[in-house]
Amino acid sequence: MTQNETVKLDLIKNYMDTKKILASKKTERWLIVAIVVTFLLSLFLSSINPNKVPDTKTTQQLVTETRSIQVAENTYTVLIADSSDERILGLSNRDSLPDGVDGMLFIFDEPNLHSIWMKDMNFSIDILWLDADFNIIDQALNTSPDTYPESFTPSIPALYVLELPA
Repeated sequence: MTQNETVKLDLIKNYMDTKKILASKKTERWLIVAIVVTFLLSLFLSSINPNKVPDTKTTQQLVTETRSIQVAENTYTVLIADSSDERILGLSNRDSLPDGVDGMLFIFDEPNLHSIWMKDMNFSIDILWLDADFNIIDQALNTSPDTYPESFTPSIPALYVLELPA
């Protein structure tokens, strides 16, 4: 083999090696892009999952605000649930209320047929649906945890829901 042919073979070999390296780097880049896109998509989909239930311990720590309210002739000291996560959890996974607290008040942005369920409840409650003036407009009394997965819905739109141990 002549020196010229050897140089040509070396050039061809180098070209082929370079092409393999470039192809593998291109594949590697696409693989990284695919992994990143999959990760971002899974994060997005998990954030919009309608069945997502907030972490119990975190949410119970969030529900610390109390307020006194008057309903009919009674005054209650209640925990305030005014965020979506707090309303989803409600009184679930609790064995009792903190000392000096009578119940939980769910505050909604607007009157609607707000349904309540007994998921992960450990005691029976009275559910009172209230209008903007804290008048009782509907109720479900002595609602047992055994009723889950049934939901309880008022007959007319309510702005607040008050849960009290039965």
